[in-house]
Amino acid sequence: MTLRSLIRLCFFTGGQRPYELAASRWASIDWEAKTLTITAELSKNGRPHLIPLTDRALRVLREQQAATGDSPFIFAHATKPSEPIPMASLSQAIDRYRKRAEMAHFIPRDFRRTCKTLMGELGIAKDLRDRLQNHALNDVSSKHYDRYEYLPEKRRALELWERRLLDLAADTVISVNFWGRGLSS
Repeated sequence: MTLRSLIRLCFFTGGQRPYELAASRWASIDWEAKTLTITAELSKNGRPHLIPLTDRALRVLREQQAATGDSPFIFAHATKPSEPIPMASLSQAIDRYRKRAEMAHFIPRDFRRTCKTLMGELGIAKDLRDRLQNHALNDVSSKHYDRYEYLPEKRRALELWERRLLDLAADTVISVNFWGRGLSS
């Protein structure tokens, strides 16, 4: 359930970095505002990142919460719940699946690339996709002056993206099996 949920959350949040989601804590979720904050300590660029949560992302998180128990981490280590799941677990599971299914090589970072590309095909502007994925925006305006979170714009983009994902899932059911557990939606 944990790896399946992590992959689904990566997609439903527009291709967030898997390790940032995996190491996030339940305390980083604002259930009422429907947001998840990747803290500055976890963020690759060292800045906090506010992610709007769509209905499906919230569903994934609620399912994960029921499975996690008392761990402070959204994606807890299987035998050490006081630690997040190691990223090697995700990479190894993907590699095992890929070999079994005789698929071309791919890595967790490819989730981000896929999301960013397909969101572009939907007409979501590049600057908004960059903000959704917390890419460092190094122009003077973004770096020093623009403190706006773009939350409504990011939410609309992720809702559009969620509809696209659900349409794709309705067209083609892909079943991924990690340790005997299915990964189809």
